[in-house]
Amino acid sequence: MGREAQRAKTTGRPDRRLIVGIAIAIVAGIVTWLIVRGGDDEQATTGGGATIVSEQDLVGQTAGAGFPVFWAGRRDGLRYELTSTPGGRVYVRYLPNGVDAGDKHARFLSVATYSVSNPYSALTTEGRRPGAESVRLPGGGIAMYNRARPTNVYVAYRALPVQVEVFDPSGTRALALVKGGEIRPVGTSGAGAIPLAANIVTARELRRFAAASPTPVYWAGPQARRSYELSRTIDGRVYVRYLPRGVQAGDPRSRFLTIGSYPVRDGIASVRSAQGMRRMALSGGAVAAYNPSKGTSVYYATPGSPVQVEAYSPVAGRALELVAGGRVVPVQ
Repeated sequence: MGREAQRAKTTGRPDRRLIVGIAIAIVAGIVTWLIVRGGDDEQATTGGGATIVSEQDLVGQTAGAGFPVFWAGRRDGLRYELTSTPGGRVYVRYLPNGVDAGDKHARFLSVATYSVSNPYSALTTEGRRPGAESVRLPGGGIAMYNRARPTNVYVAYRALPVQVEVFDPSGTRALALVKGGEIRPVGTSGAGAIPLAANIVTARELRRFAAASPTPVYWAGPQARRSYELSRTIDGRVYVRYLPRGVQAGDPRSRFLTIGSYPVRDGIASVRSAQGMRRMALSGGAVAAYNPSKGTSVYYATPGSPVQVEAYSPVAGRALELVAGGRVVPVQ
């Protein structure tokens, strides 16, 4: 038995260097897409940085990740362990009372989110390998697992720049959670979080869509030399993304200006309830909230509005500038 295999067996911690490489030839050359794996038994969620958090804190602390972080929803009688590591890896583990954060035993339900490039294509390719099983999911998703190791199920969606890994000591249960739509972004409910296809639309088509929407749809106004990508989820969330010329709809990179409109009961109350955020009062009674240490996302609402708006820009401070300057407005 090799040293790494022996270490995994004796400590319960997998070798985090285990990855599956998929080579894809493109015109410009050869690009290697990596399916990031936590290991054969469970994601490496243990160690430094693992903390027990409440559901509210889980929502607040993952809001600024720059990509959707997945979990398995509320689980009565269990506590939530949150771990974030460099390179865009976030782990949510479900621990019984009496188990400390950082416990090294590979026996707990875990959901890991990995920020990677082109995860859907990579997972589709991996699913064709001998021993692999693939399952199509609603909303343009795919789940894959290996029959020799059914305890780890991998998930990706066409519209999202993340790969999700679900581990459960029971392989049957891991797959059931995925197929049942219970693996979803933190802060969303049920299958409503499933993303639908993204499309490039004209400003006129965007206005037509907004006019027919039951809740307001926001954007940052027209911009020269940009395409408008429109996408939505089953639960009514709408995203308008500004793509440079030549970038295709559904591009997995999180480096484009994006305005999200999220249906809620009370937009102002939703923004004010955000934890760990700095709030800003705006004209007309509007309220904004943002994390000053990141500065890439700003949450915004106006009085009486049934939506919470999120403005995202990879350029720190740009989203706040747009919101404070009154440039994030309903599509009309």
